[in-house]
Amino acid sequence: MVKMLLAREDVAPNTANKNGQTPLSSAAQDGNEGIAEMLLERWDVTPNTQDESCRTPLLWATSLGHENIAKMLLKRRDLAPDIPDRFGRTPLSWAAEFAREDTIKMLLKRGDVSPNAPDKDGLTPLVWAALKGFEGGLRILLEREDVNPNTAGKDGLTPLCWAARRESRANMERLLKRRDVNPNIADKSGRTPLSWAAGEGNQGTMMTLLKRGDVTLNTGDKAVLGCVCGTLYEVRCSL
Repeated sequence: MVKMLLAREDVAPNTANKNGQTPLSSAAQDGNEGIAEMLLERWDVTPNTQDESCRTPLLWATSLGHENIAKMLLKRRDLAPDIPDRFGRTPLSWAAEFAREDTIKMLLKRGDVSPNAPDKDGLTPLVWAALKGFEGGLRILLEREDVNPNTAGKDGLTPLCWAARRESRANMERLLKRRDVNPNIADKSGRTPLSWAAGEGNQGTMMTLLKRGDVTLNTGDKAVLGCVCGTLYEVRCSL
C-alpha cells in the first residue's frame, strides 16, 4: 500500500495528522523499518518535522530504542540531530537515559551534536546516564573530553552525586578517573557525593571517594553528619 501511494505524483509524503505526525514520524514511533526505509529513499521526505510534542522522527526512534531507524535517519545529510522536544531533551539525552549504546556512539560521531545540551531541568545526557545508573552510556560519554563531568540539574545533583545515590561504584570510579571532576560539589540541599554515599551507608562508594586526597570531610550537611562520622570511622579502619 505504501509503495503504491508513494508511486503517485500527487501524494504529499510530509502531510501530518491531527497530532502533527508525518508518515515518517509514525514509522519511527512504531519501529516500522520497512516503511521508514521507503520514505527515506525519497528526497522530498523531510526528516526534521516535529509533531505536537515537538518530537522529530529521530527523537521517537532514539527514545523507543528503534536503533536501525535511527541509523537510517542519521545517514540523511539534511538531518538535524540535535532538535529538542518540548522538555528540552535531545535524541542524545533520550539515548543516554535508556542506555542505547549504539545510538549514543552514532550521535557522538557527528559534529553537530552537543554532548552537554541540558534539558529544561538542567539535566545533560551524562546526568541522565548517571541518574539511571547505566554503566555503558556513562562510559561512552566520559570518553569524550568535551563532556563536562560536573554539570548538574536544577536540584544541583552532579553525575558523581547520582553515582553515590545509586550506589554505583563502577560509575563513580569512571567519573573519578577524569582529572577535571570536582568531587566536592554540593547539591541544593548542601549534600556532596560523600554525604550521599554515607547517607546510603555504602562503604564501597565511600572508600572510592576517600582514596582521593581532594575529598573534603566537612560536608556541611547536619542531617547526615552522624552517619558520615560513623561510616567514615569504619571506612578508615578498613583502608
